[in-house]
Amino acid sequence: MAAYTQALVNGIMLGAIYVVVALGLTLVFGMMHIVNFAHGEIYMLGAFVLWTFQVALGVNYFLATIITVVVLFILGMLLELIFFSRFPGRAGLFKSLIICLGLAAVLPNTVSLIYSPFSKNIPSVFTNSLQFAGLFVPSERLLVILFSVVFVGGLFLFLKRTRTGQAMIAVEQDGEAAEMQGVSISRVRLYCMGIGAALAGGAASFVAPVLGASPWMGGDMIMNSFNIIIIGGMGSLPGAVLGGLILGLAQSFGPMWVSPPMVNLLVFFMIILILLVKPTGLLGHA
Repeated sequence: MAAYTQALVNGIMLGAIYVVVALGLTLVFGMMHIVNFAHGEIYMLGAFVLWTFQVALGVNYFLATIITVVVLFILGMLLELIFFSRFPGRAGLFKSLIICLGLAAVLPNTVSLIYSPFSKNIPSVFTNSLQFAGLFVPSERLLVILFSVVFVGGLFLFLKRTRTGQAMIAVEQDGEAAEMQGVSISRVRLYCMGIGAALAGGAASFVAPVLGASPWMGGDMIMNSFNIIIIGGMGSLPGAVLGGLILGLAQSFGPMWVSPPMVNLLVFFMIILILLVKPTGLLGHA
């Protein structure tokens, strides 16, 4: 029972991280129709921004996390202004895809040249563990879950309770109708890329003290993120939350039933079964 409870905690932590990253990817896809293959590398940049401020410059972890989110928000807007804004609409989707693939190749190699290709450790703020019924739960893992809940809740409140969030939802539903009502599509795209990058940077800040920072950490994350949005439904924000939790729990409990190399195969079989039953994903729509 203790082993299953530990797997449950680890699965929720993994799922919480996946949810925050996948929400950013889903947001960009749902509102801009861009499949951002560089989203994993943006997540990786968040870990190194955190390392720069917390370790290299000695900034407090919580302040460094806030700085990381702000820096990644600005970076996302810059990517929109410099690259993606030049190819608006469906006619520019292929060019945007090529840009994303180029960024996915350039960013990790650039970071490895600047910081070295090896993983960097980031000291944890909390080193103690909570003990309950024979179960030891590191405080840093609980912090990851708490931060993720705050970010996810904040995003949904922003979308539902603010004029800018409502404008973003309107653009996702019908961009032409929203523009006729006075919504600035270019401004919505700018905020969308900024928020998507900020979510990736925030997730990296949460998990970097647990897993470290590596120039190559974005590859696994982007694959997991695509798995999540396929499970939950392309463009569905609630689907990204559900898909992230399902994938996190599957990866945590999987090694208890099958050998570790078989876990990914188990995940893909699960995805196939979901798509056979509901081709649009659990909460997706045509």
